[in-house]
Amino acid sequence: MTHQVKALSSKYTVDEYGVIPDISKKVPKVILGVIREITLFFKLIKYPCIYYRYCTHQPFVSFYLFVLSFFKKKIWVEYNSKYLDELKLIEKNQYITHRVSLFWLRKSRVIHLPVTTEIGIAEKLPRYRELGNGYTKTCGSSFSKKDKAVLSPYAKVILQQKSFGKKIFIMCCSDIYPWNGEEVLIDFLGNREDAFVILVGKYAIKKWPSNFLHCGMLDIDEIYYLYNFVDFGIGTLALQVKGLNEACTLKVREYLCAGLPVIISYSETLYKCEWAKPYIMDLRNTSEKTLMQFMNNNYDRVQLQKIAEHKLSWVSTFENVGVL
Repeated sequence: MTHQVKALSSKYTVDEYGVIPDISKKVPKVILGVIREITLFFKLIKYPCIYYRYCTHQPFVSFYLFVLSFFKKKIWVEYNSKYLDELKLIEKNQYITHRVSLFWLRKSRVIHLPVTTEIGIAEKLPRYRELGNGYTKTCGSSFSKKDKAVLSPYAKVILQQKSFGKKIFIMCCSDIYPWNGEEVLIDFLGNREDAFVILVGKYAIKKWPSNFLHCGMLDIDEIYYLYNFVDFGIGTLALQVKGLNEACTLKVREYLCAGLPVIISYSETLYKCEWAKPYIMDLRNTSEKTLMQFMNNNYDRVQLQKIAEHKLSWVSTFENVGVL
């Protein structure tokens, strides 16, 4: 998400509401937190329009937006999950802050923007409009010769596997989450003679099949370098564990903007778009014959990249629902 904050910053004013900065060991974090909350409120007052990506542990932000919604004309709040189902899996200690945060937002006059209708209904959001995530490519400027030298051994292995006639897949996960679907991935591509899999990020499984290569954590520029050698991107494969059937993920949009067809295991909102349909394969109830046809198609990656970058830009996304 960090590189998308960078993308949005090129056109809009963006503030990241994150951890409390450790500016002085002598000042208690509670006091630093209070200072942060007060500063944030005065920041929000000065903006004529506010777009907020909902977070379960920010009740003060939700309260501020509740108050300001009665004075400001334009406040939008984006929702990306069924939060109680998700918190049961990873952050049970945020139950209370989430309930308080959502209480204030439901009572406010903000415009609610769930990324799927399923989320809008589950979160009981009033006056909501469905908003699909956008994506803007930001990589390239910080990639160095040193980075390339570090990645060259991976590229060499990938090119060797391609020379054997294998299709190259990549899966990128920022952290260990049960909905990543690591076991599903192994069942799908483990030890297949026609496939080689690149893993980027953190994973719970430590021992992978022989046709898997784990590259560890990489930044977005390094990942885009590897995309040059890859045929397919792999998205979320076990979304059902957090109670979702449909989703609108940034990672799928990133793959498409890199010119990569995508394999997932859920209903992607982009499948409703005619331009995206040919490049998305849902593994559920997919026959081996259909999968092989998808894998063996000749895709024009340059064409896909151009279409995706245009259709998925944040400017286009916001304009479609009258945001900003």
